[in-house]
Amino acid sequence: MKKILVGFVLLGLTGCSLISPQSWRNTKIIESSAGELALKLASDKSAYQPGEAMLLKISVTNTTKKPILIRKLNIQTLGFWPGRNTEDRRVQRYPVVSRLEEKALKEQGVEVAKLDPGQSLTRSFLHTRMTEDTGQFVAQAQMEPYAGTDSIRTGKLYSNVVDYQVGGKPLFLRDSKGLMFLDDAVKLASERIPGAVVLSDGLLIEDNMGFYKWWINLDYRSAEGKQVKVGYLIDPYFGSVWSQAKPFKESMKPDRAVAGNTGFRLLGSAGANTQAVASKPPATDFQGGAKR
Repeated sequence: MKKILVGFVLLGLTGCSLISPQSWRNTKIIESSAGELALKLASDKSAYQPGEAMLLKISVTNTTKKPILIRKLNIQTLGFWPGRNTEDRRVQRYPVVSRLEEKALKEQGVEVAKLDPGQSLTRSFLHTRMTEDTGQFVAQAQMEPYAGTDSIRTGKLYSNVVDYQVGGKPLFLRDSKGLMFLDDAVKLASERIPGAVVLSDGLLIEDNMGFYKWWINLDYRSAEGKQVKVGYLIDPYFGSVWSQAKPFKESMKPDRAVAGNTGFRLLGSAGANTQAVASKPPATDFQGGAKR
């Protein structure tokens, strides 16, 4: 008999956006002052399985002989637009975001950096919804480097187009926010134990870095016939076992689970004297983040 408590935290996605074919196909470096900045996009692989996380590395370089003040590479300035290579319409996909980064950007406002001649800013972003379907795809990044700065420059940067394919056996399914489902998290944890699972339970929690984890409790029957309880933390982005942890206590669960709204914030480290409390979904203004 399997007992599963469904916990779900909204990641603050604002939904999908469509971009015109003209903008998507545009390969100009910048609309208003071409040649000043170059935006480069690269993927960690060229082929992925359905459901696999994708890491995109992006760099912006000052190609002039003078310093330029631009906005930093973050979830306020960048947009990622994948689509099938046989179609013109593109849907924006948002990278993984830390709630702490999201909060800091809202409080601090525009972050700027000075790029000296030939200097580059580089950052990697983790995506969990770029490999949902099979086929041949392309992806491009856009950046607004000057908005909110004191510069009189305007316009957008467009990166090179990256080709990739998705095929093979699906690793697992993800929800609309890019998180692996609880059933798959339980399955991953179950592969680590030496006996048959007789009971499972799970909470979606937030770690001290502002990222989410599935905290899984498993009861299994040992070779001696004893019922043993163990706990694991599962990374819902990469779909992997993060670490073993002490099982969470029944008192840490909410009085009433509300599908789509119930979340948990882990205060401290799993296995210590911690407490998980119901938390409100993060704000929806920003979405993104880098691989940790």
